[in-house]
Amino acid sequence: TSITIPDSVTYIGNNAFVSAGKSQGLSYVNLPKCEIIGDYGFYVARVPSITLPKCSIIGNSAFTSNTGFSYVDAPSCITVGDYAFSYCRALSYVNLSICETIGASCFQRCNSLAEVNMPKVISIGEYAFDQDTALTSVNIPECSYIGTRAFGFCSNLTSISAPKLMNLPFTAFCYCSSLSKINLPAVQSIDKQGFYNAQDIKEFYFS
Repeated sequence: TSITIPDSVTYIGNNAFVSAGKSQGLSYVNLPKCEIIGDYGFYVARVPSITLPKCSIIGNSAFTSNTGFSYVDAPSCITVGDYAFSYCRALSYVNLSICETIGASCFQRCNSLAEVNMPKVISIGEYAFDQDTALTSVNIPECSYIGTRAFGFCSNLTSISAPKLMNLPFTAFCYCSSLSKINLPAVQSIDKQGFYNAQDIKEFYFS
């Protein structure tokens, strides 16, 4: 038996579908009118794919450990909570075209995540992309804050551009062993181990 969520749903509450899909299965989740997904909304559920065209808020751990979907298209999302997509190991592409805030550990250990579109993001929490080993480049033109180890252990990351970032925190890009091109023209401080073991740096642009 599968569960089909009606297209008319505008709100998914906290814990609404925790562990759903392990036995009964969730069908394709299309939420064309949903504006908010609460904390743990689909926590460890098995969702094969999902569309969120109008969702503006994705809560903490909303999709943690989902292994079914490979992309997230959330073009209206403003805020993505802590751990929202952590351990989503099949996730390879994310569109957050107007998102301003990405929470702590939001995409941590999404091992297949190769591309994230986030041109408007202002704040990225600690460990947000930690150990995302498929990620190759990061372009965050509006970002003014990233947390501790936000991109740590991204071993295939080759380039980072963050022209408005002024302070680089502790271990922000530690163990990014393929990182070769860095564009941080506004940076004023680099905390300890900011680029620890980033052995391949060839170009570093700063003011």
